This record gives sequence, C-alpha cells and structure tokens, in this order.
Amino acid sequence: YINTKTNNNIISYFFYIIIGGNNKFIDRFIAQHIAFFYYWMIVILFMTAPSVAYQLNETVETHAYISYVTHLQQYGDILKLQPLPQCTDEYLKSRPISQDPNHNHKYSHSRPVDNNPSNLYDIFTLIAIDELQHSKDMKNKCIYRTLHK
Repeated sequence: YINTKTNNNIISYFFYIIIGGNNKFIDRFIAQHIAFFYYWMIVILFMTAPSVAYQLNETVETHAYISYVTHLQQYGDILKLQPLPQCTDEYLKSRPISQDPNHNHKYSHSRPVDNNPSNLYDIFTLIAIDELQHSKDMKNKCIYRTLHK
C-alpha cells in the first residue's frame, strides 16, 4: 500500500511537468528544497511525535486537495480540451483501491469520474480525489495512534 501511494504521488508529479510546472528554474529550485526539508522534518517528527507528523501530513494533503479543486474551477474548460498524457495508464495503475465506500464519491464540481478518464480535467479530478483520500488516511492514522496509546 505504501509503495502504491508513493508511485501514485510520483506519477502525479509527471502531470505537473506535462502542464509546464517545471519550466522555470526558480520553481524547480524552491520545490526541490521545500521537499528536501519537509521530508526530513517529517522523519524527525515521526520519530519524536508521530501524531504531529500525521497531522502535518493531513494538513498538506488537504491543502493539495483544495489546490486541485481551485485549479479545476479556474481552468476546467481548458483542461477538458487537453488530451490524456502518455503517463495516464501508469497513473491509473498506481491508484490504490480504497476500502472506503466514499473514496470514489461524486466530485463536487463535476460529473462522477471513474478510472476511464477522457481528458486532463478527468485526470486532475482523480488526483484531487486521491489527495482527499490521503488526507483521510492521515487523519485516521492520527486518531488510531491517539486511541491506542
């Protein structure tokens, strides 16, 4: 499950590249350094205060979900015209099958989306749903740790 989630996040990164998210050196520089420091901060937090690490990850995943929803609202018409990128199949294979019956819920700003996307809008919708599920997973882990101390 962890490896599936990692692959899912890596492939989501490829979609950023496809839409030009890495065109500017400064964007790449800042993102790489934030990722480096964030990773080590989470490692240290997890060793010292795991619940805090889960809460921080939940906050980051929730922010990612909100960012995707905002992006879909602002650029939905443009994204609907964009064809599926080459890495779509890999992304769909990387999506974990959730035990949560609400996981494949109707996206609040669109039609229901399944694992048969037809454009970049559908892909970003699936990624938003994945981010929301990641947020729920972090919240559940935090609650579990709190209850089972």
